[in-house]
Amino acid sequence: MELHDIFPAIKVTHYTLYLLLGMFVLFVFFFVHYAIRKKKKKNRSYYIHILKKYHQEDAKHTAYLFSYYGKEIVKDETQKALLSMINQSLYEFKFIQEQQTVPKEIRYQIEHFLHTIGK
Repeated sequence: MELHDIFPAIKVTHYTLYLLLGMFVLFVFFFVHYAIRKKKKKNRSYYIHILKKYHQEDAKHTAYLFSYYGKEIVKDETQKALLSMINQSLYEFKFIQEQQTVPKEIRYQIEHFLHTIGK
């Protein structure tokens, strides 16, 4: 007696390998895109704008801004000398706990530096 109502097993294709490869390719693409976008340098005018905007506020914040962004915008030796004078003047403010304003002498040095940079 033969059974006619039982069918042979159907072959099911598995797409898990293709899905994993596709997700891996997407992950690599987004990682490379993020890395390139993160490494993209801002232009010089952006750094100058930041220094002009924040140089009269907190002395500690100003000291860190000039030590970080100042290196990015200097072009010649006179600007490097002005920046090193400003950084030496602001160095003591990096380690002060309470918030202080930038003294007038240093503020004049900063404005002179920003004026020479802006040319």
